[in-house]
Amino acid sequence: MDVESLYSNIPHEDGIAASQHFLEKNHMPTYANLFMAQLKENNLASCNTRPLTYLQYIDDILITWTASEKELLAFHQRFSNSNHSYSYIIFFDTTIFIKNGTIQTSLYQKPTGRPAYLMWDSFHPHHIKKSIVFSQALRYNWICSNLDDRNKHLHSLRKTFVNRGYHPQVTDGIVDACNPQLNIIRKIARDLQPILHKDTRLKQIFPELPLLSYRQPPNLRKMIVRSALPKTSKAGQKLCTRMNDHRHKINTKSCDTPVGQHFCSQNHSLQDMQVLILKGNFKTEQEMKIYEFKCMELFNTLRQGLNLGSGFM
Repeated sequence: MDVESLYSNIPHEDGIAASQHFLEKNHMPTYANLFMAQLKENNLASCNTRPLTYLQYIDDILITWTASEKELLAFHQRFSNSNHSYSYIIFFDTTIFIKNGTIQTSLYQKPTGRPAYLMWDSFHPHHIKKSIVFSQALRYNWICSNLDDRNKHLHSLRKTFVNRGYHPQVTDGIVDACNPQLNIIRKIARDLQPILHKDTRLKQIFPELPLLSYRQPPNLRKMIVRSALPKTSKAGQKLCTRMNDHRHKINTKSCDTPVGQHFCSQNHSLQDMQVLILKGNFKTEQEMKIYEFKCMELFNTLRQGLNLGSGFM
């Protein structure tokens, strides 16, 4: 369905009633956004000199200024009476400063902030936890304009993940993964850099070699993506599918499977069947087989007929 000409077709009284309902229910976000919009509109309209760029996300504002410092302070005074810094500004998770006549950026973390990444022993799929490491390392690479500064923050990030149970091989393999073809691109950039420096304007824009981001190139293994849902058998069945199959065998009194034979015996019914996940997130198939065999011995499923052998259940 689609509403034709929504803005012009809203009934006046119904529109007011809807606005009143949501403003009374949770008015603070809307109230704050309206105030910031009015503040921006009034101040920009009354300024003779405006910023070159004006970026805003709710209560965070980033501008680039090309006029004099006196005019900048006057513009700033319109918005706030708080102190300002001549050396740097903070915008979200980025520290912006000028060094050697160029704008540079670094990672910013609040002094009271603490990382809240997933613990490695959580029951989230492994590819989710690995993607957290990669995405954070990639974010650091985007934010930090200086190579030494980036490496320092990446080293701190590695220690954070290791302290949360991530094996160093997991973090190092993701953070240091690189594309072998990147060496060719690096050589091209290095050879063409002197040509850019012949132009005064381009030399100011590209004073140093670009920071190249490393990433594992696509391959056949990466393209053949496995399902994120856990499997319960060599047949690759999902847990819900396998349990529904067992229920069907029990209801139809089919004895062609160990579970069906067991529940078809005397004093057994579907009401006796319960499912409990004991453990997940095995690192290797061998580890899963060993744990499964221990469970068979512990619960005596071989003698009771629930398993024919020491393979998969």
